[in-house]
Order: sequence, then structure tokens, then C-alpha cells
Amino acid sequence: MGDILTFFVDHLGALADPVVLVFGGLLAAAGFMGSSYLTKNRMADQEERMRLLEAQSTTVAPADEPPFEFVYEVIRAKEFYNAIAGSYDQRNSSELLATHRAVISCLTPALDDNPADILDLGGGTGQLIAHRFFDKPLVTWNYVDFSPMMAERFQDNFSQTALKCRIHVNDVSGYLDQAVGASVDFAVLSMLLSSLPRDPDWTSLYHVLRAGGKLVVADADPAYTAIHPYYAISVDEQRHALRPRSVSPAQVTHDAGIAGFRHISTDTVRKANLNYTFIIQFQKPQ
Repeated sequence: MGDILTFFVDHLGALADPVVLVFGGLLAAAGFMGSSYLTKNRMADQEERMRLLEAQSTTVAPADEPPFEFVYEVIRAKEFYNAIAGSYDQRNSSELLATHRAVISCLTPALDDNPADILDLGGGTGQLIAHRFFDKPLVTWNYVDFSPMMAERFQDNFSQTALKCRIHVNDVSGYLDQAVGASVDFAVLSMLLSSLPRDPDWTSLYHVLRAGGKLVVADADPAYTAIHPYYAISVDEQRHALRPRSVSPAQVTHDAGIAGFRHISTDTVRKANLNYTFIIQFQKPQ
């Protein structure tokens, strides 16, 4: 795959229309791919970041302890994520990190230095999933997020890595409407569905994947959501809380199956005596 032209926008938040940014190839050609910084120091930085995130998770108050200064329903999720983008990675429990590791394990072929196109719907800052691929020049990361502030964080985190990135500032439905005929090897929806008013069109997702491609869906277990109804983050000593939508893994499996996906596996991450999250793998038949 040839080099991808680098294009940067200073203030993504000021743009009203969907934005696509691409970078990666030219940076690799300039020497970032083979640098010892990428292969040694940056990997050490990533491991240290994950260690610090786990350490921080033991000091943050539970998310469902009111009062909150700002409360958002999922219809206003974009406002929530814009407000907390700078603090997003400061509240990651060990169970949430385990969920993201499980998602990464579903993308193993791309970790083995094989060419891969990965669609990351609701990609956030990229620190918990995309970061694992920062030194994979054969991987193209198709990032989609409706939050300009999250996209700006992602751009900052990956603009000087070997990973080829295409950044789409758009909601899921808008992206899928424009992506007719696109082909990716993996589609990832990690902790996304609970922040949407409704599920995406599974048939549209089916058509985005190549034959044999995999769909990975991870989200909070509905039993956990019922007991912990808020996801809250402090920003400048003010607590912003999103009330996530409950997502049923059985319903996801049923609806994806109707669209044509073949169910591969369902796994869970537990917290205390509850299922905390679920991770479902599907495949588009050959």
C-alpha cells in the first residue's frame, strides 16, 4: 500500500461537517518506522501507561455516586465525550482494561505483522486498543468517532507512529451510509453501543466487512449497568455523568445473526460477583 498524504486540521471542534484525516505512510518513509524510539522506548511508554492506568483505577470513586454537576442522556453523548476527552483515560478499572485486552486478542492476525484494514467505530483516544498497533505499518486503522475532541486526542496520540490512520469525525450511521462498498478485515465496536440511542444497522456493517472478516462487539453487561447506571468522570473538579443505554448481548447476537453474521464466541469479564462486560466475536461467511 502506498504512502498516505498527511493532512492536519488545527481545530476539529470548529468543523460542522464530517472530517476525514489520513496519515501514516509519509511518516514511516521519513524514518519513524525503524526508529529505536518506536521499537523500544515507545513500547515501554505504552506498557508504563497501562500500568499507571491500572494504578489510577484503584483511587477513583465509583461512577454512580451522585451528585453530578452535569448529567447527559445518550442523545447528548457527543457533548459528554467532548467535555471529558482530556480526562477520558484517567478512569479505567482493571476490568475495563481486561475487556480491551480481550478485544485486542480478537485482532491477532494484525498483531502478527499481516496486512489488515481495521474499522474502529467509536475509537475514543486510541490509548486502549489502537495503541497496541502503533508500530504496525501494514495495518490501516479506520477511526470513526462523533466527538471532535476525542478525534483530536487520537490524532495527537498517533500522528508520529508507523500506523496508517484514517480519521473520520462522524457518527456511526453517517459513516456507514458513506462507506458502501468499503472492505475491512475487522470491525470493532468497543464500549460504543451503550453510548448510542440505538444499535447501528447491522446489515450495513455486514457489507463493510470482507468475506471472512470479523466483527467484535464489547460493552457493559446489562446487569452491571442496572446497578451502576452512570459513567462519570471529573473534569476541573466537576463531575460529568453519562447515563448509558442497557445493551443485551443476546439481542446483539440475534440481530447480527439476522444480518448474516456467524456467531463465533461470547466471553465475559467479571467484577466481584457480576458480569462486568461482554465480548462477542462474529464472522462474515466466506
